[in-house]
Formats: sequence, C-alpha cells, structure tokens
Amino acid sequence: MLLIMGVSLFTVRIVLKTLGAEDYGINNVVGGIVAMLGFFTSTMTSATQRFFAYELGKNNIEKLGRYFKLTFLLYIGFGLIVLLLAETVGLWFVKTQLLIPDERTHAALWVYHFSIASFILHMFVIPYNSMIIAYEQMHIYAYVSVIEAILKLIIVYVLVIFEADKLIIYAVLSFSVTMLMFVFYMLYGIFKY
Repeated sequence: MLLIMGVSLFTVRIVLKTLGAEDYGINNVVGGIVAMLGFFTSTMTSATQRFFAYELGKNNIEKLGRYFKLTFLLYIGFGLIVLLLAETVGLWFVKTQLLIPDERTHAALWVYHFSIASFILHMFVIPYNSMIIAYEQMHIYAYVSVIEAILKLIIVYVLVIFEADKLIIYAVLSFSVTMLMFVFYMLYGIFKY
C-alpha cells in the first residue's frame, strides 16, 4: 500500500506538470462526471459478493453459477442504460453546460468517452471481483494493484516523451490500463472458478 501510495503521489505530480493546469482540470472535471457513478461499483460489488459467499458457504456451486450469470446479465443491462444516458444527457451536459475552452472541447470529449468506457468495464468486472472476494483470494488484489501502479508509471513516462495531444494520450492510456485489468480479472475468474 505504501508503494502504491508513493507511486500515486509521484504520478499525480508529473501528470499535472505534463498536462498543465487547464488540461488536468478538464480531465478531472469531465472524468469526474463519470467517476461520480463509482460509488455504484463498490456497492454492487459488496451486494454481489454477499450472494456469492452465501452460496459458496452452503457449497451450492450450481446456484452460485446461476447467480454469477444473472449478475453478469444485470450488469450488462445496467451498463447499456449508463451508456445510453451518458451518450445522450451526459454528452449534452459536457458540450453545453461545462465551461471548456473551445480549442480543448475535442480532447474533453475524448476524455469523456474513455471515462464512460472505463466505468462500463468496471461494472462488467464486478461479478469476477465478487467471486475473488467470495473465495477470499485477496492476494490477487495486491498483485494487480502493484501491476496497475507500474502501468501508471509507464503512462507518465509515455506522456513525457510523446508530443501529441497529451490529454488524449492520457485518456487512451488510462483506458488501456482499465482494459488490461478487466481482461486479467475476467480470464482469472474464468480459468480459476
């Protein structure tokens, strides 16, 4: 945890310096709209994990499998609703209500779309995370957190060396890390459980 906290403090400082105050603010405001929905994921993970742990405690693997499929389908449905609302109401809000400089609107929309995609991937990984928690495989989170911290350091390095629009690069690379974490949790869940 200390390593991850140190890396996070270091990367925030470098990202702020590299993006500049305006782009860093745009990233936080536009990405923050989607991040507000983040409390759903922790709540949904806890609720799902309880059902999984209960059936696991009863050694009812068949019912556990049915709950897993059901929750996965529910999260896909919820993800589609979020996508629909985000691409209509949310997009309208970003384009008309936020005060973003005209020359940065294009980059802000990239950040917005990748933030939505990241949130939806976080939702789709909830059943897999809940299964890991139900099976009490907490060391997996430690390994993944360290890998994620290393990937964030790599993002900072890439931001410093590339000369393209750094806000768009940051959005794409942050989404890529989310995608990698999703693929890992999904593959781990499929092959382990």
